[in-house]
Amino acid sequence: MSSSGIAAPKVAHQVPKQPSVLLKLFDASVYYPIFCSIFENLQFDDIVRLSFTCKALSTLPRQITNIECDIDKMLSRWFINPKSLRALMAEQNIIIGSHFATALFSREYRTSTVRFYATGGASSTALERYLRSHGYEELPRAKGKTEARRRKYERLTYRGQVVEIRVCSNSPLGAFLAAVNATHLLNLVTSHKAYALFPKSAFMHKMSFITRDLNTNSVQHSLLRYSHSPVIEFDNEGIPRPRVPQHVIESTCFRLSVTPDPTIFTNRQPNYTNARYRLSFSGFYSSVLKYYYTFGCSAWRAYIGARVDALTKIELYKLPLKDRASLDLTIKKDFYKLEGQFQKPARWKYFDHLVREWWDDWVKDSDTGLR
Repeated sequence: MSSSGIAAPKVAHQVPKQPSVLLKLFDASVYYPIFCSIFENLQFDDIVRLSFTCKALSTLPRQITNIECDIDKMLSRWFINPKSLRALMAEQNIIIGSHFATALFSREYRTSTVRFYATGGASSTALERYLRSHGYEELPRAKGKTEARRRKYERLTYRGQVVEIRVCSNSPLGAFLAAVNATHLLNLVTSHKAYALFPKSAFMHKMSFITRDLNTNSVQHSLLRYSHSPVIEFDNEGIPRPRVPQHVIESTCFRLSVTPDPTIFTNRQPNYTNARYRLSFSGFYSSVLKYYYTFGCSAWRAYIGARVDALTKIELYKLPLKDRASLDLTIKKDFYKLEGQFQKPARWKYFDHLVREWWDDWVKDSDTGLR
C-alpha cells in the first residue's frame, strides 16, 4: 500500500525460457548411444532424410560421418600404418578417388581397390617406394599408352586387395575428374578430408547423376560453393600440413552438361532419354599463382584471368629493364604465361590467397546478374 492508499500493481516475475531438455538427446557428446543406434540401424540416405525433419537434427549426417567414417580403419585393410600413408599423401599431394571414397560415404558400397592419383616423378616414385616397402608387388601392365600410366600392386599374402596408381602430368585432381565415368563416383579423399562432390540428395535418392536442373547449357559446380555436399574432416593428429593447401582443392570447379545419345534418334530428334553427362574442365596456372588449379567455367576463367594478368604485369614492371627484355610475353588461355628461361626473383609475389575471395565475388556477381 502506497502513502496515498492506492496499491501498486504487481509485476509478474518473468522466468527466462529454457531450451527443452529433449534437445540434449541430439547432442552426440552427451547421449552418444542414441547416435550409435541411429548409425547401426539406418543407412546414410535414411540419416539424410532424418536430418531434414528439424533443425536439431540438421547436422546429424556430418556428426555421424565425422565420428563413424574412420579413414584409418578403412585403410588398415591395405596398410599396417594408415597414418604414415596419409602423411605421405600430404607431403606429395596424392589423392584417393572414386570407389574407395564412395565406400567411405556409403556403407552399402564395397570395394577391393584403393586408387591413388599422383603426379609423375617424385610423387609417384615416393608412393611406389612406400608400397614396395609394405610388401606390394607390381602386377603385369596391359599394353597401350593409357595403360602405361596405370600401375597395379598386390600383396602375395592378401590376394584380391589391389592398390592402383594413376600417374598424371600436372594435377591429381584433374586426372581424377577425367577418369570418372559415373557421377556417383565423384568422391575423393585427401590426406586431411573426404569430399562428396554432389549434395546429400544424391545419397538420399540413390541417383547417379547431378540433381540440379540441367535445362541450361551447363551447371557450374564447386567444392567450395556447394555447402550441401558432405565433407568429412579426419583425425589429423600427427599428419603434417598438406603441401598443397586445402583451399586449392576446395576451389576446384567443373562444368557438367547434358547431351543426347548421338547414336539413337526418335523421329529424327536427339534422344534425351539416353542422355549422357559430359564433365569438362581444364588446368589453370599463372606466374603469380604458386599452385595448379582446376576450373571448368570459361566465364570464371576470364574473371580470374583478368586479375592475374594485371598482377603479372605489376610484378614484371618491378623487374629491371634488362631482365624483361629477354622475355616473350604472350597471352594464352586468358592469362599470362611466360615463355623461355625466367628465374623469378626472391621478391616475386604470389596471390593464391586471393583466389577464394575472387570466387566469392564472382559468385555474388553471377547471382546478381541472374535476378
